[in-house]
Amino acid sequence: SILGEILATLRNVLRSALVTLSIRSAGNDRNNFTGKGNLGNNGTMSSTLAALISNQYSKVTSGFQSLQSSPSELWKAYLLKFLDSYAYFSFSLIFTIFLSHEFGMSDVRAGTIYGAWGALITVFGLVTGTIIDNLGVAKCLRIGFSLSFLTRLTLFFCTSERVLLFCTLGALPLANCLGIPVLTVGIRRYTNDENRGFAFGLFYVIMNVGALVAGPLV
Repeated sequence: SILGEILATLRNVLRSALVTLSIRSAGNDRNNFTGKGNLGNNGTMSSTLAALISNQYSKVTSGFQSLQSSPSELWKAYLLKFLDSYAYFSFSLIFTIFLSHEFGMSDVRAGTIYGAWGALITVFGLVTGTIIDNLGVAKCLRIGFSLSFLTRLTLFFCTSERVLLFCTLGALPLANCLGIPVLTVGIRRYTNDENRGFAFGLFYVIMNVGALVAGPLV
């Protein structure tokens, strides 16, 4: 399974790090014992670092293990979060360049539209709260991601400034606010009190991974 592969990879990486630190710690302790060490604290620092990594490794593996009994919808929510984050940050990186190169806008005007797009995501998020409550998680996700895909596809072929403004200041913020908040509701619904903290932590890690991947690929 995907979860098993993730755990195996983490286990191998951290185990290698622990072995390396243990070897260095043993070498430093031997040097200190024979009088060859420059600083007596080297071995202690390495041992402390190894213990810290081991402790964090135990927390991470136990966190993933606590999610093993979670429904498959949780992992679908994580996948959607990664795709949504990648799309959001990729668009953020090229949006002003797109406005300047394709529509000849000045830096000031392109920056103003960019700022308005980000602000409207927050405004739409406040307005659509009741809609999300009435429609439910699954339906809002379908609407949000479908609208996001169609809007970005329209922008790809767009040559009209009116259509551009409608997409970036109307349809796209609406699609964004129907996706991001609903995913957090899904994480809460598909977890319990014991693993919810780790599940939300992983949720934001995945968001940052999507942002990290967006830069080099764009």
